[in-house]
Amino acid sequence: MRRIGGWFTALLALALLVAGPAQPAAAADFISDPDVHAELKSAPGWVMMAFDFPLDPSTAKILVLNSAGENVTTGELAVEYTNVRAQLQADLPKDTYTVNYRVSKQDGEPVGGTFQFAYGKGTWTEVDEVWIGEEEQP
Repeated sequence: MRRIGGWFTALLALALLVAGPAQPAAAADFISDPDVHAELKSAPGWVMMAFDFPLDPSTAKILVLNSAGENVTTGELAVEYTNVRAQLQADLPKDTYTVNYRVSKQDGEPVGGTFQFAYGKGTWTEVDEVWIGEEEQP
C-alpha cells in the first residue's frame, strides 16, 4: 500500500509540473485528488493536494466537511515537499464535501482556500473563503 501512495504522489507532482499554472479562479496554484467539483462514483479514501511551491509542514492543515458541517478527516496529515494528504473516514456516505485548506510557503507566506467535490451527484454552493489564520478555522 505504501508503494502505491509513493507512486501516486510522484505522479501527482509530475502532473503538476506538466499542467503548468492553475486556472485564474483558484485561490492558489494546486491540483487535487479529488478534483474541484469532481462527482465520484466511489467514496474517496483521502484528499491530496499538490502545490507549485514547497510547504512548511508545521502549518499545513486540511479539513474536509460534509454538508452538515462535520469534519470527516481522520489520522495525521501527511506533508511531503509540495504535497499534502488528509485521510478520510471509512464508508463516507454520498454527499457534497467542502475542503478547507491552509498551508504556508517555506518563507512563511500563508495560503488558504476552499473547494468542493462530491461522492455521487454534487450540490455546489458558493465557496470563496480563504482560511489563513487560526481564528478563522472552520
